[in-house]
Amino acid sequence: MQSSRRPGYAVGICFMFFWVCGVSWIGIMAVQSGAPLFFAFAAFGMAVLGIMAIVSFVRQIHAPQELPLVTRHTTYSGASPTEYVLSQTQGRKIVYQVPSRCPFCGAPISNEEVDWVGPLQAKCPSCMSTINVEERGFQ
Repeated sequence: MQSSRRPGYAVGICFMFFWVCGVSWIGIMAVQSGAPLFFAFAAFGMAVLGIMAIVSFVRQIHAPQELPLVTRHTTYSGASPTEYVLSQTQGRKIVYQVPSRCPFCGAPISNEEVDWVGPLQAKCPSCMSTINVEERGFQ
């Protein structure tokens, strides 16, 4: 079950359930006792906010969990190309590497001149073409 990844949500849902029950009871008591309608509307309004919070908690529990996009960005100087590390899971590091030459114009790509335009794309400094980087997996 996905809720085990988010243990605090069950506590929040239980709290908000009791909140909704409590303020609804206060609203009903306000109506029955002949109190001004403002008090009943305020209580029922708080109940509606509690229901909205419960719905939000439930939607977050069932939403797919987002993985971090970038864990680190490393640029090496020298002959090795620039590497962009996106994730490291289960002992396997995934590295995205810019090719040494541009596939469009053939110009060499220097580590100091490469511009990242996205997590999987770099821009050639010579022709300004967008280059898809290559994935390499390491143990």
